[in-house]
Amino acid sequence: MRDAKLNDEVYRRLNNEIMDLTLEPGLTVSVQKLASAFGVSRTPVREAVIRLQKKGLVDIYPQSGTVISRISLERIAQERFLRRSLELSAVEPFLQNCNSEVLSRMEDLISALRNTRADDYRSAFAVDNEFHRLIFETAGQLLSWETICDVVSHYNRFRILSTRLEGISQNIVVEHEAILQAAQKHDKDAMCDALEHHLGKVKQETEQLLKLYPDYFVTEENLADNNRTLVRIPQRSVSFGI
Repeated sequence: MRDAKLNDEVYRRLNNEIMDLTLEPGLTVSVQKLASAFGVSRTPVREAVIRLQKKGLVDIYPQSGTVISRISLERIAQERFLRRSLELSAVEPFLQNCNSEVLSRMEDLISALRNTRADDYRSAFAVDNEFHRLIFETAGQLLSWETICDVVSHYNRFRILSTRLEGISQNIVVEHEAILQAAQKHDKDAMCDALEHHLGKVKQETEQLLKLYPDYFVTEENLADNNRTLVRIPQRSVSFGI
């Protein structure tokens, strides 16, 4: 039991470091150095890395190294399709169960997001997530939300990265307000439209993020390099602030 708890804790910490981009996409990591940083043996770190590989967050190259996976635009499209499908499906049961307490909670979360510092990306992402989790919880579809959280690893890293763009946090507030207003009116079509808009800005944000963080993404250029060399391990190595 103790070993299982340790394995889960190491996995959780590594997963969080990758998801909030403390461990950057394309970064080479060492199981031994991670184990030393966490003060544990190599075994729980190795187990965590295998779990993260299955989640699409690390790439393991035998005899070469382990790399934090770059963000795949193709996978983002598939993950966004999954999230969009599930969230739009949750609108009707959400409105059926929505009450003044839920609406008040949504208002509180919008206020919390509005008061979040512009450079506090983690908090902005957490509040945004809690707002959407409330929709699924009210709809009685928490399993769908948990599935989203477990699967959309590339899309969520993209979302966290996009919060660094100027004006994005303010835009999220406006979009959440539109979702709330539709919920207050119990207007299914308006709420679906607001969610579609909120979840549909990937193309515009992608263009900006590719210019600012080209090394974070899987592109045709580095895919071609990978095909030519089979394995392309970045020269950057992990630094530990964990």
